[in-house]
Amino acid sequence: MSKTVVFIFFMVSFCLLLGSFRGKHTLSNFLALKKSHLLLLEAVNSLELETNKVEKEILHLRSSTNYVSKVLRDKYHIIEEGEKIIFFAD
Repeated sequence: MSKTVVFIFFMVSFCLLLGSFRGKHTLSNFLALKKSHLLLLEAVNSLELETNKVEKEILHLRSSTNYVSKVLRDKYHIIEEGEKIIFFAD
């Protein structure tokens, strides 16, 4: 390589390095943004899994009246006429 190409390469590298220490676009800001981005991606993935779980639950509730009855009894303690709920202490 010629001396001019090497000189230009080093000057551009120096300018980029110098610019990374000042202003809004510093290396530390980049690393902080990258960490935030990874955390947000994890949150999005977690929320997508939860959304899929809820959608499956909705489909199950829409397709089975027995399942609806079971959920109402177990989760919300809904009883049919004439029934009584007895709670046992552990």
